[in-house]
Amino acid sequence: MRHSTILSSALRAHARPTPVDDNSAQLFRGLSRTATCPATPNSKTGREQYHNHGSDNIHAGRARRFPCRRQPPVHDPPPPLDLPVRQPGTTTFNHLFATGKAFLTFYKTGLKYIYTNTRLLYPSTSSSSTNPSDTQARPPYPSTRADLHLRLRWRHDIRRLPLFALMLLICGEFTPFVVLVLPRVVPLTCRIPQQVDKLLRGEEARRRRGREAARESVAAVGEERGSGKGGSVKPLAEVLGVSNFSWTPRFVLAPRVRARLKFLAVDDALLVQAGGEPALVADEVRLACADRGIAVLGRSVEEMREALGKWLRLTDVTELGEEGSEKARVRLLLTEEGEWGA
Repeated sequence: MRHSTILSSALRAHARPTPVDDNSAQLFRGLSRTATCPATPNSKTGREQYHNHGSDNIHAGRARRFPCRRQPPVHDPPPPLDLPVRQPGTTTFNHLFATGKAFLTFYKTGLKYIYTNTRLLYPSTSSSSTNPSDTQARPPYPSTRADLHLRLRWRHDIRRLPLFALMLLICGEFTPFVVLVLPRVVPLTCRIPQQVDKLLRGEEARRRRGREAARESVAAVGEERGSGKGGSVKPLAEVLGVSNFSWTPRFVLAPRVRARLKFLAVDDALLVQAGGEPALVADEVRLACADRGIAVLGRSVEEMREALGKWLRLTDVTELGEEGSEKARVRLLLTEEGEWGA
């Protein structure tokens, strides 16, 4: 059965070793700061380029597997969801059943994306050759922004795959109703637009609470901001989304905050060297803004792109130095966009 075949392929991908270390500091250590990618305007042509270099070129080298260094291939965002329009005379049951089938197709395509991303990260696993000399060694750390984000998103999805695949096998067409209760067990490639918006609303509300706490706390200002210590830890953890519970102690949050700030510093550097915010397609602009605590709901791509460009200018490491850039990054995280200044 095709349904079972897709799930089996995705579950086999789950058995592959994780391509990144669980320690975020080790993940970002040794990243190349010389990655370049010519800036090109956001266009449909760019998206078609990723399609052309996706699953059809799995066996190619790294340069071909990642034709663009600034963003991952097109398999990372969820596939389009095409729901049937209810026709006159269609019964409620038939319409709901057709809608469920559309969701099932959507989820199966999302699982295919996970499998394709696994093959992109491990090209040798899809090769028919059994000669060890024919397999291609994977470098230990990502050297481009595309590789970095593909690895992080793949790891996010692969950890959720077993439970979600089991849920899909058991619930079938009724899976959309189940994921309403458990939205965070769904891989990124299988999240419907309404679910994404719901999660974003929760994240933006959490960021507002964190920034309000930072304003109310005298300890959240000064030198402690740049070190990720002291009274700024909990507000920063709220804004960065690394705090699971309000009672999580500071000694647990502090390493998470430092690792997330390190990720943003690396991502900023790789993005600037790849052409900056003009080089990103619309979906990646939205994701990059969300990573940096910039509001995305109800905003156009142009507004988000402008905000992202402002972030990159205000945290420019070439002007501020590493320490100054980190302090600026923390200041932007703990303040609303309207208070950033010029």
